[in-house]
Amino acid sequence: MDRNIELRWPAVYKKTFGPLVFLTLAVLLLDAVAEYRAVGGFSPIVIKDFVTVALCAIPYTLFRFGLMSEQNVIAVMVYTIVIGIMVMLPYRVQRPHIEFEVYFLKIEIILVILTYAIGILVNPRHILVLLAMNIVFIAFCYYYTASFFDTEKYWYYIALISVAGVLGYKLHKIFIDINMQLGEANLVIQKQNTDLNKANDAKDQLLEILGHDLKAPFFHLSALMTLIDESTDPQKKEEYRALMKQAITDGDELVGSLLDWVDVQSD
Repeated sequence: MDRNIELRWPAVYKKTFGPLVFLTLAVLLLDAVAEYRAVGGFSPIVIKDFVTVALCAIPYTLFRFGLMSEQNVIAVMVYTIVIGIMVMLPYRVQRPHIEFEVYFLKIEIILVILTYAIGILVNPRHILVLLAMNIVFIAFCYYYTASFFDTEKYWYYIALISVAGVLGYKLHKIFIDINMQLGEANLVIQKQNTDLNKANDAKDQLLEILGHDLKAPFFHLSALMTLIDESTDPQKKEEYRALMKQAITDGDELVGSLLDWVDVQSD
């Protein structure tokens, strides 16, 4: 089975997809409004937030018209948000009175959440892509802030995020492989159950036929005995006795064949 196909969503994911998109758009709009009030007007960050909202709303609109899948909508939204964060980094670090460590940790938390969200909802390969983008983001942060931020902290965050990201990717791949193996096993079990039901139906039909065939010799014997008792013609009685012997022979051969068949089935 192909391990690179998009993940199949359970029904509960599909029910929460729309509210999740609207919640994300609402959060982005709130961030834009908060930034607008903080600077007292439009700024590059406010403009970026509105552009991000628009770029995230477009794929969802396409989804509503059946032109894009849920997984692709999630992927476009996540990468749009991440790229927007990276593009605004030079402007962020140049703003006066910025508490860079608080900002940096907030962005790292957002990136970790987005990384695992896209890995779980779309494809685990995106975990590695977002992990690489996060390392690039940290490198840019180091480039812009090396003069006033400890280099050791950057190495610490790179090591922590890299190990956690790779471990999460491996664990999620194992989880997907186990689910796929369970799905394959369920298909085998379903096929075996279908075959077993067919075999049981065939067995029931066979037993019904055998029951009818086994009763036939005894029915003939009973009828012939009645005829012998009622007949006064010696020649007829001899004919009836010959027929009885034939019925007994046929019944014995039928029982023998049935026992041989049972032995074969037992083996």
